[in-house]
Amino acid sequence: MTFSANRSLLFLFTGLLWGCQVSEGYKGTGKRTIIELQLSDEMTTQRPANFEMKENMEIAFRPVIRVENSPPYDYVEAKVSKNKVKWEFLSDKPIEMNYGFGKLNLVSPGDSIRIKYHNDEPFFIGRGANKLMTWKMLLEEGKRLGIPTKNCNTIHSINDYLNWSRYLDQKLSLLLPILDSNKAKLQPFEYNYLKSALVGSIENDRIDAYTALRKHSMNDSASGITASNLIAVWDSTQYKHWGKWLRGLPDYYGSTYTLSRFNQMETLRKLNFDVTNEKFKSKEELPTLFYNNAKQNYNGVTRERLLALILDEVFIDGLGFNNTATQAALMDYYRQPGFPEYKQMVKGLEGKSGKLVKK
Repeated sequence: MTFSANRSLLFLFTGLLWGCQVSEGYKGTGKRTIIELQLSDEMTTQRPANFEMKENMEIAFRPVIRVENSPPYDYVEAKVSKNKVKWEFLSDKPIEMNYGFGKLNLVSPGDSIRIKYHNDEPFFIGRGANKLMTWKMLLEEGKRLGIPTKNCNTIHSINDYLNWSRYLDQKLSLLLPILDSNKAKLQPFEYNYLKSALVGSIENDRIDAYTALRKHSMNDSASGITASNLIAVWDSTQYKHWGKWLRGLPDYYGSTYTLSRFNQMETLRKLNFDVTNEKFKSKEELPTLFYNNAKQNYNGVTRERLLALILDEVFIDGLGFNNTATQAALMDYYRQPGFPEYKQMVKGLEGKSGKLVKK
């Protein structure tokens, strides 16, 4: 029986790993990279006596720097021997795994990381462990600040939102110096990855909170929140320094969903949050505005990734491949210079419809 290294499983792991079985399957090229774990007694006692003879574990990984959703994950399987498991593979670029040990899924070529779980808490030693320890430290320090409401989606007033925005500013002011103090222990790519991940998580909560505020204003007529209020709040809180820094990165490899949601809300802001006027006689208007706003305000790989996401989810899946607005957006995208690998990826997305657009 084979099972994946998912979160619920890995929280049961503890101990250090020595003399484990080497992974099977993927070989790859580049530097030898190792991830080691020892299974806890709590887990192995739930298995039959011949557990070690039958059980395998697998992890999945792919390059961080890649065309979106391509290549697919590679899988590495390893046998469990004496309650120990060791994944070993070759890599010549930073990779992300399908599970984030310590909630960070980044592994660098040549890493040799040993992971110990104690009371559900991960501890790390070995080459490459510093990035995991740094991220764990950031998560722990971030919990020291009390959150304004149950979560950033629980917003029932402008004050709720403003309290969240101030909290996020404070959190970033607390955590960025901690990250910078560990910069010398990290490879340049690791530091940049952690920094964009940290800022991205803050800005994701900020756009979540704003979306919740706007939703509340639309669903509760007694809220007293007007379009003018929404405009003033947006303008005063959504263009902070580090948010602009994140959106200005030409080579951002974190989640594009935060950027896409910001792009959509920014487009609505430019319309004064009024989507009932004469401009919107058809369902194609807003998707086209989302696409054009992203095209004009982002650059580099970040722009390509965002445009590809909009074309896939808003146009092809949302409006349909044969919609005239979808066809026009695709033709415009293919005329944009550079990034042929992304153009090829979008061509593959067209394949969901069974048809292709002529360039």
